[in-house]
Amino acid sequence: MTLTALISSLCSACGQEEKSPPLDQIPKGIVQSNNPVENQKEIYVAGGCFWGTEYLIRLIDGVVSTEVGYANGSTANPTYGDVCASSGHAETVHVVYEPEKVALDHILEAYFLSIDPTSINRQGNDRGIQYRTGIYYSDERDLETIRAELDELQRRCEEPLAIELAPIVNFYRAEEEHQDYLTKNPGGYCHIRPATFEAVKRMNEPPLEHTRATVYSKPSDEELRRRLTELQYDVTQNAATERPFKNEYDGEFRAGIYVDVTTGQPLFVSTEMAREGYGAFLDLIEGE
Repeated sequence: MTLTALISSLCSACGQEEKSPPLDQIPKGIVQSNNPVENQKEIYVAGGCFWGTEYLIRLIDGVVSTEVGYANGSTANPTYGDVCASSGHAETVHVVYEPEKVALDHILEAYFLSIDPTSINRQGNDRGIQYRTGIYYSDERDLETIRAELDELQRRCEEPLAIELAPIVNFYRAEEEHQDYLTKNPGGYCHIRPATFEAVKRMNEPPLEHTRATVYSKPSDEELRRRLTELQYDVTQNAATERPFKNEYDGEFRAGIYVDVTTGQPLFVSTEMAREGYGAFLDLIEGE
């Protein structure tokens, strides 16, 4: 199933269906404080109440600035009261970011975590056309990435997506009291769960490289002395030789895997033991 862009929404006040204003019938205008400079880009995202969406986006490494405002509505320079009275604007976050540090698809993946992508004009307990979800772009070259991310999200959803996709035609910075609201008002209202914020923070962490070198790294000498018996330490660290037929595994014939006692790294499989000779194996366990 491919991208479904819905622009219809529900009016919370009257219960009747209300549509986003046609783009060719709305005033053009960008009123914002933050503008991308060289080696920076911008994107606009609407995810319900902009207090929580802004706070979430600010958690992403590589995001330079955010500001909240009202986007793609039918009037110029609306107030918060106008927007709540169904002016057709979406509560939106303007994001400026450094693409060398964070890719657009990463920002969108974090944004998707914070929304119900199939809900029309409702996020959490907030209802109304101003709470519709949307991605608004200023650079048409971003369309390929945005559509790919939306198509991938659609594959994971049974219902059609309700995320509006359109160019940014107008954006009016909201009143100062709404800017960076949750930072200035810890514990203030937010429709996004705290666990989602933590998930976005974890997205900043570099992926672990699960290789033999990292997973099975050798502990410190102090740790080895604490963990190993005197004989185990002597054999593994000083090339000593244990007396035959005297170790704890003498007489052990069950099938299994032999591991390095210092790191836990798998070394041999008992089925690869040579038919003749003690402690002789045909091959090491391979693979990362």
